[in-house]
Amino acid sequence: FIKALKRDLDFPDWFGGNLDALHDCLTDFSWRPAPGYVITLDGSETLRANPTSFAIFNEVLVSVIEWWQERNVPFRVFYLHDAPAIRRDPSSAKS
Repeated sequence: FIKALKRDLDFPDWFGGNLDALHDCLTDFSWRPAPGYVITLDGSETLRANPTSFAIFNEVLVSVIEWWQERNVPFRVFYLHDAPAIRRDPSSAKS
């Protein structure tokens, strides 16, 4: 997941590939200055499959969000996921 973020956010060459480096890059963005940031994360199912890793990853994101808030810079992270299919019980359908 970190490798995908590195690729998709075009992290600089100095990115170390771990959670500390992820925090450093997400609180820097000197190579991509903007008035605010929105990150959408898709395909996080594999990360969520490991609750401990998912919790630690989210702790990093919370820390990053707080860091940007202290600087009055909008920083938002959204998880994209498919809604579970609605299963209808055929016996409950009205004729």
